[in-house]
Amino acid sequence: MKKIFMYPAIFLLLAGTLTFAGCEKKSEGQREAASPETEANIVSSPALAVTDTPEPSIEPEQKIEKAMKVCDLSKCLGEYSVVRAELTAGEKRSAELGKMPGRKNVSYVEVKRNRIPKEEMENYKVGKVNFFSTPEQCDKALGTPKAKTGEERRYSYKSDYEICLSFSKKGKMKEMGIYKDSREQAKKTYQVGDFTMMACRVIKYNKDYQKEEEVSLPEDTIAVAYHAFAVDKKRFTEPWTARDYKQQKDEWKKLTLCIPKDVYLEPGAFGNLGPAEITFEPGRTEIEPSAFMYVSNYRFWENASTIRLPDTVKVIRESSFCQFYNESAEIILNDGLEEIEERALQGANCDLPDSVKKIGKAALDNWHPVHEFSLPENLQEIGDNAIYICAEVGANIKEPIYLSRSVGKIGINPITYETLLEDTCGVKVDSKNKWFKNDDNGWLYSKDGKTLYFAFCTEEKMILPEGLEKIQCRLQLADHETEWQEIVFPESITRQEYEEFLQSEPEI
Repeated sequence: MKKIFMYPAIFLLLAGTLTFAGCEKKSEGQREAASPETEANIVSSPALAVTDTPEPSIEPEQKIEKAMKVCDLSKCLGEYSVVRAELTAGEKRSAELGKMPGRKNVSYVEVKRNRIPKEEMENYKVGKVNFFSTPEQCDKALGTPKAKTGEERRYSYKSDYEICLSFSKKGKMKEMGIYKDSREQAKKTYQVGDFTMMACRVIKYNKDYQKEEEVSLPEDTIAVAYHAFAVDKKRFTEPWTARDYKQQKDEWKKLTLCIPKDVYLEPGAFGNLGPAEITFEPGRTEIEPSAFMYVSNYRFWENASTIRLPDTVKVIRESSFCQFYNESAEIILNDGLEEIEERALQGANCDLPDSVKKIGKAALDNWHPVHEFSLPENLQEIGDNAIYICAEVGANIKEPIYLSRSVGKIGINPITYETLLEDTCGVKVDSKNKWFKNDDNGWLYSKDGKTLYFAFCTEEKMILPEGLEKIQCRLQLADHETEWQEIVFPESITRQEYEEFLQSEPEI
């Protein structure tokens, strides 16, 4: 006896583009810039496990003794290049580092609670003090404060450093740091040419795209800070007509910048970027998390910026190029790129090289290929909710999405269409693939046909095949005039099992 269950199509179709905090589209042409707190929350989402992450590239004389699995700020005051490499190797990227011009050692290190993943919170500390310590416990561990207010405590450390701890009104630690001499002295800003600097970190490019020019970062630069190259909002107004758009676009001049290989890109470094041609010095092996997040916030600037990766990049880290108004920036990925982490190319305007082996969770959510929709020939792994196809892109897909013989691991909901059309093609799996196959509908199964990973239907009945034992995707249905479609379950799987899957599927 077949089991028949009626589902409203609107419930089964994924409702709109997969979004996350701060990502809803707005009616204005310019998005509000995301705060560092918002970006930190996004960066904290768990990524797919990495099994073959390349070692960071460092000079032989700066050999890493160990990866810093626990970031003790008191251990981060040595030579900057070594400390940064150890933090990167240990996946401890939430620490902000600075150094004085002409010096090698770190002049300050600080960490903010809202930039740390919850599961990593206990791995950041100063000696015996961590983010769960009370003010009283801090005094016991660090001694009598040399200065104290209701929300801040300062302690002498060694002979020429101070430890600063900030607390909320409820006594929860918000920030910890160690500073050479004092926090004010270590974080004092200064000018170098067209740049405002702080401890060898670029804080602001001051020319604001007023003339076309080639720009070089100041010598001794170690990092680019949040929104360092953002446009001045006071100069930006919403263009409502084609004439206003053209006139305003011509007022902004394009800069050209090559980023040195050892300059660290902090979260949001190139958020709200103006018209630019960005390249990288060869030798960089990764693009840091959230470095170019919201890079293309000005949707009326079509093709305003180009970001070209060097041949040495192997990994694009979490949320690196997460964006929304993709018309304004094109990303040219390098042949040799192997991994795209969670949300790394969300909304991005780019093509994928065949060298890519792993696509992480939601990595291609609302992805816009420049030429044609094509997945890499050497792809091995597709993460949960990895590919979300918006209506505009889906309308231009005229052939089944091809999965090569090398694809051996697929997560939950690997492919989702925003809108199903009558000519939606589904997927085509290489016949030599040992792990997966497709049927005549373009649905995606495990090789034995017992697990379903992708299925859609634009007709009134969706009939699931006999022998199916597990569903690992939302069944995508079209919205018919009746707003109902009929799903016919086989004997081998029940409606309840499918509903249990819907309840347990991972959050986006």
